[in-house]
Amino acid sequence: MGDYKFLYGFISLVKPKRILDIGTNYGVSAIVMAMALRDFNLRKSSVLSIDINEAVLKIANAQIYRSGISEYIETRCCSSSSLETETFFDVVFIDGGHTLEDCLTDFDNVKNKATYVLIHDSHHLGGVKQAVKTIKDTGLYEFINLDIGRPCKLWSKNKVVYRSYPGITIIKVRK
Repeated sequence: MGDYKFLYGFISLVKPKRILDIGTNYGVSAIVMAMALRDFNLRKSSVLSIDINEAVLKIANAQIYRSGISEYIETRCCSSSSLETETFFDVVFIDGGHTLEDCLTDFDNVKNKATYVLIHDSHHLGGVKQAVKTIKDTGLYEFINLDIGRPCKLWSKNKVVYRSYPGITIIKVRK
């Protein structure tokens, strides 16, 4: 629940117009982000949630409908590589494939179309953790906050800003 509370707070703070959620799964992250849009009266904002698994998208669509906020969420069966859109996203939430290659591919596909990229599961999953390190090591992006679950001082200017497990990394890719 901590990661969902943080995600809700981040969306309410940033007040994005367009959000891309990579890895819909059962739709919980998309619902949480859409709830923040609704609760902060951001009527012109929306979430595009994508997943490559049609079966889980059916479950997600049912949950999104039951949540009462389906007007804020569009789902598509595709990958970040096959997503056809010229839309710029204020926030991208990466929570799709958890291998190093999957994470880096998702990041590469969105880094020029976003202001903030949030990467979920950055604490405990080896491929995700490696991807975050690889992105950080380029020196091209601002890491606003990296929390890896336990008290730590990495990439947060000697201050732990937010603790959670499995953790969310926030990367500012556009100024």
